[in-house]
Amino acid sequence: MKLFKFSLDVEEDYKNWDNSVDNAFDDFEHAEKVLSWNIEEMKETIREECIQLVKSCGTYAKSFMFAPFGGDVLRPEAAFSEIQFLKEKIYYARRALSFQKEIFASVTRDNYVEVARFSDYCRYYCLDVYFELDNRQDIISHNIDCGFADCFDFSMVEDIDSSFSNFEDFYSVQLRTIKSSQTVEKVKNS
Repeated sequence: MKLFKFSLDVEEDYKNWDNSVDNAFDDFEHAEKVLSWNIEEMKETIREECIQLVKSCGTYAKSFMFAPFGGDVLRPEAAFSEIQFLKEKIYYARRALSFQKEIFASVTRDNYVEVARFSDYCRYYCLDVYFELDNRQDIISHNIDCGFADCFDFSMVEDIDSSFSNFEDFYSVQLRTIKSSQTVEKVKNS
């Protein structure tokens, strides 16, 4: 996963990003379908993580009840770590969903290729964040369960939060650019 130190790093990455979208859409309607699919994918991710959160809360409760007896029970601190990571993943998935909805609201017949490219870039970045959190969740929960770490600490995801904040800055500027070009087109057409 790329961790961006500045929003300009995100801008540079976006300029160099090649996903072959430029020739991927036959027409505006096809682009709209892909943008809708991006929204549905984020909704499904949120739904799955919410289900997993409920299961992890059950595991957390079970770990408290059975921890004194030992055995193959997850340590309560490790179960708590999983819950915290799931909350983080849900937060980022919700942000990604809001990005996709705003992008979809900005698509027109004049800008659909660039909007689709922007949507895909946002989707891929948010999935990278999601997978990085998933990997860290597994590693940190395992380390806590084995006694190599004591507990979950938000500093464990601080670099991701910082990078995502820089991504959001870039996202806001790019979305304003897309919307301002819509305004210019509307004025020209009037």
